[in-house]
This record gives sequence, structure tokens and C-alpha cells, in this order.
Amino acid sequence: MQESMTAISELFKLNTNLFETVLEGVPGDLQYTRPTDKANSVNWVAGHLARYRFALTAMLGLEVESPWGDLYRKGTGAEDTTEYPSLDEIKAVWKEISARMLKGLEEATEDQLTKEPPWTKPGMENTIRGTITFLAFHESYHLGQLGYLRKLHGLERAFG
Repeated sequence: MQESMTAISELFKLNTNLFETVLEGVPGDLQYTRPTDKANSVNWVAGHLARYRFALTAMLGLEVESPWGDLYRKGTGAEDTTEYPSLDEIKAVWKEISARMLKGLEEATEDQLTKEPPWTKPGMENTIRGTITFLAFHESYHLGQLGYLRKLHGLERAFG
């Protein structure tokens, strides 16, 4: 593994496990419930996180495609929940894509990491490495949201 990716890879490993923990015990009837009309559901946030693991894995040059297309893309909302997979399906896909993503991070070369990314975020290095770093933050941010959604739904906290 490239030394510059060691800490980021460890954060992704931690987040892989926290994802499982924060979704544990969420009842099926709550997964699509939005606490307000301006908030996303547990299901939407979980699917959104999985979607971006597919995007990261593809940036590393691996052939992957999210099974849900743009369903969980930024700016979309779960209005018609009949289109959305269950949390169990999302968790199963999460396990698969996480293993591929972590392997991709392990095998990434410096040449790959310093290429221009397909999209960037302001304030980040304009490289695939910079975008991956942003995605580590993005993922941690949304895991915190899932923890807060648990509390709003009256569930026990998952961590912290």
C-alpha cells in the first residue's frame, strides 16, 4: 500500500464495521421513515454510502457498477420507497463492494493516486488521492447522521 493511503485505508476499515453497527437493530418499518420532510431516511443514507463506495472503487480502475444506478445520488430523496432495496440488501452489497474497495486501496499505485479524478471537491488535492480523502470524510459524516437518525427513531445509540 502507498504510504499516503495508510491512514485513509484504516479509516475506511473502521467505517466498514461502523456501518454494520449503526444499522443493527433498525426495524424494517423505520428504515424508510424520514423524521422530517427535510431529512433522509436510514435506508437512503445507507444506500448513498454504498453508492459512493462503488464510485471510489471505480476510480481505482476496478470494473464495478452500483446495482441501483442513480437511486441514491446526491440531491435525490426517497419519495417512493417501493423502488428502494431493503437494508438487508444494502448491507449485503456493502460487504461485497467494501472488500473490493479495500483491496483496490491496497493495490493502488502512486501513478493511479496522482491522476486527475473524474470529479473533485473544493479545497481537496485535485487527484484521485484527494477525492478518496474527501470520500473518507463524506462517509464518516453520513455514519454520524445514521447514528443521529437512530436516536430520532428512539433506538439505542450504536457507538460513542
